[in-house]
Amino acid sequence: MAEKLTKAQIQESARIKAIEASGVDVADMYQIDTGAFIMKIDEQFVELKFIVKGEGFDLADAMAAYKDKVAKAAERVAEKAAKAAAREAKEKAKAEKAE
Repeated sequence: MAEKLTKAQIQESARIKAIEASGVDVADMYQIDTGAFIMKIDEQFVELKFIVKGEGFDLADAMAAYKDKVAKAAERVAEKAAKAAAREAKEKAKAEKAE
């Protein structure tokens, strides 16, 4: 009878399959933690993490959450630019009034 794999073994197998599917040469990767690797690319180090998600993972929810995160970041950038423009206009008006 075949031995039942542990959760850790199943996750490690999934990580290995993901690495192989990525086309990255494993010889160029250095493992620094469970599922975390470093690669040197053009004098910079890039960290790659292969995280195996559990049974409750919902791809649609994850994608929606990321879309919301990107939208909120864009809003913050726009708000910051608007505040900077308002501040600049106020300073310009103040400088013109002083003349």
